[in-house]
Amino acid sequence: MPKILGDGDPFPKSVMFGDGDHFPARHGDEDPFPLHHKALAAGGTEEWVLGKASYMAEQLGPFVILHANGTINNTNTTPHLVTSIPIDPKSLPYFVLYFQVQGPGNTVMQPFAVDAHFLSKKDIPTVTVFDADGRHEIQVINWLPTP
Repeated sequence: MPKILGDGDPFPKSVMFGDGDHFPARHGDEDPFPLHHKALAAGGTEEWVLGKASYMAEQLGPFVILHANGTINNTNTTPHLVTSIPIDPKSLPYFVLYFQVQGPGNTVMQPFAVDAHFLSKKDIPTVTVFDADGRHEIQVINWLPTP
């Protein structure tokens, strides 16, 4: 099993929940995700920081898809839309846009597109996303509304 933070814990709670609060979004617009956590990668330091993007969400039947589009300025940067794990089965997941920066790289502007999805039996009006600009409520376009 790969080491994520160098301590052998592949699912570190402190990265996702900071202070141990499993519902950090309920505290308003404060940022519940740390900008500074670093992980050890082979041959150097790996850093995860909140990214920026424009978002669009759509629902087609039970499938809810979140699209994030933007630009990154380093060849060693990989965008990730991380999905929360809902503690309550009735609650909706929220998403966080992270940029994984793996050491120094060439400075070049390049576009990115990354998607995340989940299933829902109900029509979803909005999806919550956290990024470097804070909390966003993204309107969901429903292509096949439930009658």
